[in-house]
Amino acid sequence: MWTTGDTTVRAHVEPHMPLLRQPKCATLLYKIMKVGDFVRSVEHRYLHFQRVDAYKDFPSADARDGEQLPLDRASNITTKFERAPHYAAADYFRQALAQEPRSVLAHNSLGTSLARLGRQDEAAREFEAALAIDPSYPPAWRNLARWRGQTQGPDAEIDCLGRAIALDPGFWDARRDLVRVLTSNARYPEALVQLDSLLAHDPRDRSSLWNRALLLGQFLGRPAEALETLNRLESIAGPTDQTRQLRAELQRRG
Repeated sequence: MWTTGDTTVRAHVEPHMPLLRQPKCATLLYKIMKVGDFVRSVEHRYLHFQRVDAYKDFPSADARDGEQLPLDRASNITTKFERAPHYAAADYFRQALAQEPRSVLAHNSLGTSLARLGRQDEAAREFEAALAIDPSYPPAWRNLARWRGQTQGPDAEIDCLGRAIALDPGFWDARRDLVRVLTSNARYPEALVQLDSLLAHDPRDRSSLWNRALLLGQFLGRPAEALETLNRLESIAGPTDQTRQLRAELQRRG
């Protein structure tokens, strides 16, 4: 929880927070951040603390921040983590959850760690556990989406991604995932809506411009609009063999 002016925000802190040494009660922690980053922290209810002297624009920034101190190296070599090559991130987040079972970020982070290990069913249970604690946490909805798609079908995946976007309209990665799922299931007009949202945010998004041109030209039968989108893309990235081939195809159709 942090306070700015008269506003208090309850937020998630780092997923490994339960394993860190907490400051004494009533200790003030100061955070320097850009306004845009602060807004994102409020929107996502998430705050990341870093050593203030590690910022590049701080007058006494430590260029070697993050290195082991000379006197620490000998003892660090003997730690359990150094000696346990099979100790994975999943083990770490399980340890965090043993200390703080209701940590949304720890459940979500454990889920992503398990997913990377190919343990999708276990990962999904962690995402669901995170959402049982806080159903308004968008990253867990996005992470759960692919497993739901594999086990319950595309409508379930689309539903999860839609929930993530409804909670955070600026969750662009979730919108990109949604474009992929909608397109692969021939829901082209809906995919176009999402692409237009992405391009409203970033008009120079090359991937979205390319996908929009393909969608309009190959699936929606709108070659003139596809060519206009292709022109925008080539004005940013220059022509490529792919864009030339698509242009020739669209000109034949038009």
